[in-house]
Amino acid sequence: RCFCNAGWAGDDCAAALTCPSGCRQHGVCAYGLCFCDPGWSGPDCDQLVPCPNGCSGHGTCSLARCFCDDGWRGADCALPAPVEATGAMALWTVILLQAPMVVLGGLLGWGVKHASDSRQRRKMREILQQEAQRPFISGLPPN
Repeated sequence: RCFCNAGWAGDDCAAALTCPSGCRQHGVCAYGLCFCDPGWSGPDCDQLVPCPNGCSGHGTCSLARCFCDDGWRGADCALPAPVEATGAMALWTVILLQAPMVVLGGLLGWGVKHASDSRQRRKMREILQQEAQRPFISGLPPN
């Protein structure tokens, strides 16, 4: 007696197992079993998998996945999405939140430049004072 590998049947294991109804065009047949595409289930992939909670009435179900309407989010579209600022509200948000950061950045940049310039001027004064203290030596011999 033969013990057939997966997907084969018969006395001599020569008959390939087929899938019921060809998996209804919603899956792949292998070893006599249907491996269903996402959104489909059942022994012959004939059952459409429902979306979680029916998308809570705030979205469209397609292949077991909710595509949420504007203003809703989550796997089942049950969570309200945060409202985004638009128009005049967005302008005031920019002015009130970002303008102080720009001013602060400008002041910080000016402070760094001022400190760097002061350091360079101090170093230049030191060099000039050292040069002024050296005796003057001419390249000409005395007459």
